[in-house]
Amino acid sequence: MVYKSSIAKAHSFLNISYGEDLEWVSRAWKDIKHQTRIEKILYYYDCQKDTTSETRGISEITIQENIKK
Repeated sequence: MVYKSSIAKAHSFLNISYGEDLEWVSRAWKDIKHQTRIEKILYYYDCQKDTTSETRGISEITIQENIKK
């Protein structure tokens, strides 16, 4: 999900050790007036082999090809 910069800047992340992203979105979503779908991959999470990630198992070549779209 991508947020309008004014919404993102209006809500600071709390200094907590767990769940800061969920806490942030629980406040920020209330400011959303309009949603639209962007048919392009805008961001890839930097996968670490020992952790869980959305891009885990996707080859570097595939990631680079999708970035160029």
